[in-house]
Amino acid sequence: MNQLNARNAGADAKPGDVVSRRSAASQSRASVVRSILSSKRSNATEVYSEINENDEWVAIQKFNTLLHYEEQKQAMLREAERKRLIKEELDRQVKAKQDRAQNEKEENELYNEMYEEHGKLLEQREKEKQDIIKQKINQDKEARSQ
Repeated sequence: MNQLNARNAGADAKPGDVVSRRSAASQSRASVVRSILSSKRSNATEVYSEINENDEWVAIQKFNTLLHYEEQKQAMLREAERKRLIKEELDRQVKAKQDRAQNEKEENELYNEMYEEHGKLLEQREKEKQDIIKQKINQDKEARSQ
């Protein structure tokens, strides 16, 4: 406002008016400088807060990334453990099947041996019966021939 008064006074300038113009100009410069400084401060504060905010987001993002990798690592470990347990279970089942097959093979061999032995015993008994029958027949022939 002082600038407007100083400009409007232009032609009617008095020696005291020059000083008032200078003081008005210096006052306006001071207000402009204050305005610039305050805007620089607010800009600096905004930039600083943006930097801090960006740093916080970067830190959060890094933490989330780290957490994600840790979760993946844990998931891989769980998966490896699950696969190990499944492999152990399958190996146990395969061994049990092999043991059953081995036992069945041994039982079959034992059965076959017993079957053959039984067959031999039957043949031997049959042979003994026939020998006894032949002896009786021979005894009967001898008894008739006498």
